[in-house]
Amino acid sequence: MAAPARVPLRSGISPLGGDKERVGRSGGSVWLQELRLSLPDLHTELFPLPCAPRFHLHCLSDSVIDRMKEPSSASGRQHRGAVSDEELKKRIAEELALERARRDSEAQKRRLKQEQMYVRDEFGKLLERERISSNEHLTRAILRERAATEEERQKAQRFDIEAKARQLEEKDRELKKHDAYYKEQLARLEERSAQFYKVTTEQYQKAADEVSARFKRYESHPICGELQDKILQCYREHAQETLSCSALASQYLHCVNHAKQQRMLGRGG
Repeated sequence: MAAPARVPLRSGISPLGGDKERVGRSGGSVWLQELRLSLPDLHTELFPLPCAPRFHLHCLSDSVIDRMKEPSSASGRQHRGAVSDEELKKRIAEELALERARRDSEAQKRRLKQEQMYVRDEFGKLLERERISSNEHLTRAILRERAATEEERQKAQRFDIEAKARQLEEKDRELKKHDAYYKEQLARLEERSAQFYKVTTEQYQKAADEVSARFKRYESHPICGELQDKILQCYREHAQETLSCSALASQYLHCVNHAKQQRMLGRGG
């Protein structure tokens, strides 16, 4: 630390000089008052606050104040006589410099503490902003990931739908081909059936005409037709009593046998 600058006291005031008589008589109190009045300018220059504008004893150390308050004895006057004005000024300046250094250190500590609190607050705010920004980035990343996943899912779904649509179209084309083929075959079958029916009808009609022409000269009459009609009527009327028609049946058989005998006799003659 640099040596403090020498500060002159108020003119006409000397703690150990020309006013020794006054110091001896008043027990040092007058000199102390003079010293208090002589130091405001020095203290105001060294410590603008909190001791300015008036000088207070609490700005000096206890040892200097105790030395100032020592009684004015003969041995004390002799001891103070040995101390020069410059040494006393130097001690006072050193005490003031130490006090200023102490106050500067305390002020620096307060400033450092305030700066630390400010840095801590700013760092906390920065961390909070970073946390919010990180959360926002994370949220946006999650939303982008979800959007990409949803897009991939929709693409896969569209691909499946398109694949199924292509399969359905292919099946529809196959069904149309089969339908056209079956219609063609059915038309051919209908044509063949019509031709077969036409030919068959013509052949049947031709054969019927031939048979009719061949057997047209032969005429046949039912044998015992009257009895045959009676028997049929009797069986219809007496379905549960068939024995009631036995007499008619016997007559019918007798008539048939008689007709056979007559035909045989006619052929033999």
